[in-house]
Amino acid sequence: MAQSKEQIQLPQPFLDLIASKGQTLLDCTNVHPDQTCLQYDWLKLRQIGGTALKIYVVIHIIPTIIFKHKQLRKDPIPTLKRMLINYIRSVLFLTLACALPPILQCYTSKLFGRTNRDASLLSLTISSIVGVFFETVQRQREIGLFLLPKAIPGLYSFFYVRGLAPKLGNIEVPILILAVGLIGLASSQTGRKDALKPMFDKLLCLLWD
Repeated sequence: MAQSKEQIQLPQPFLDLIASKGQTLLDCTNVHPDQTCLQYDWLKLRQIGGTALKIYVVIHIIPTIIFKHKQLRKDPIPTLKRMLINYIRSVLFLTLACALPPILQCYTSKLFGRTNRDASLLSLTISSIVGVFFETVQRQREIGLFLLPKAIPGLYSFFYVRGLAPKLGNIEVPILILAVGLIGLASSQTGRKDALKPMFDKLLCLLWD
């Protein structure tokens, strides 16, 4: 006889938060019942920072070794220095952008009395601003181009559930068109070699030419 799977039951405060669509207040001790806020902060930084270190080895270190081996032999110190700076900046970006939201929940919850949707929104906004600050301007643009198409469906859903937008059939099509159009507008970049990496510049040129 197959063993029955153990049912996972969320604590009642979390169920109340879901049922109220984020309006019910939630104390941060429900998130880390066996830890203080500082212990929870350190745990999150270690977990996400360790993951970011591994991810950006693949994104920064390995491609530099493979594709810039000639430059490494010719100018090793400047090339390694630039690689390490980019690596550290990207690790800080991902760590802060992902670790700060749950960390700040503890402190914004004290501002609002307890954690609710407003505290979460404030935490996410601060985390995004602080995290992206560590990236280069070029990488900031690329992150924006990546997030923009994802933000548009979220905005539509935000207005739709509040009765401020009509229900549209095949909504994915106009959203995709709008997203690509906004990418071209936000970059104004076709032909600007200093704005984006050559690969993105060529891609935008293919889309718009």
